[in-house]
Amino acid sequence: MSERDRERSHEEGVGLLRGYANRDLTDAERRRLASLCAADPELRRSSRGLEDLHEALMLERELREELSVPVGLDEQGDEGFQRLARVAAAEEDGLRARLRHGRDLAGPGACETVPRLGGRRVLMVAALLLLAGVAVVVLLRDGDRTGPGLLPGRPQDLPLGGEIRGIVMSTELHLDRPVLEWHAVVGASGYRAVIGGSDAEVVLAREVSAANRWSLDAAQVEVLRRTTGRPLFLRVVAVDGDGLPVGTTGDLELRVVD
Repeated sequence: MSERDRERSHEEGVGLLRGYANRDLTDAERRRLASLCAADPELRRSSRGLEDLHEALMLERELREELSVPVGLDEQGDEGFQRLARVAAAEEDGLRARLRHGRDLAGPGACETVPRLGGRRVLMVAALLLLAGVAVVVLLRDGDRTGPGLLPGRPQDLPLGGEIRGIVMSTELHLDRPVLEWHAVVGASGYRAVIGGSDAEVVLAREVSAANRWSLDAAQVEVLRRTTGRPLFLRVVAVDGDGLPVGTTGDLELRVVD
């Protein structure tokens, strides 16, 4: 076969691969592609990459169908499931904050520990992540190299807005004057606060409020008195008008003085 004939065969194979990527080939076209791949190592590698990708996407679709089955009432009432739902919501807030403000909150601490998932769901999540990685590798290895490239630079170089600020406050709480106060954060429209234990238990929580102080009532003081001797942690998060974090204390060790 002449060089020109090889080039024509390769070009034909590339065209058939585009159709194969979308599963648009007829039986005759698939047989023709197999014949061209047998004589062209580059086409053969690309074809195998697409086969791997198709297999990964099929498995991903099966996993998604299994994961999309509605959660039963028994699972909704499970403590682990409820903790996972709270962590997922917090992670969504963190992602939105990174996109809008350039940085996430401080990493999860004692008040936001990820629960241990059931074995079946852990394997499903891990499999989805693995499949996504396989798809990216295949596309990078065998994709059209003449197409548009990624945006240059690192993610932090992109204009994502301001940064999340640290909140300064005292970590000592006197029960004869049960008030927690912190410095206001520019751009914040409210603050939420949580007192938790080292086992990720939420001891007390305050919903978002415009006040940069938390005055505990008698019942809340009594709850803290019953936790004497246990390590406690405090986290305050400032949020903007859309509910996105703009500041945080991170997890601070709280000292309760009776």
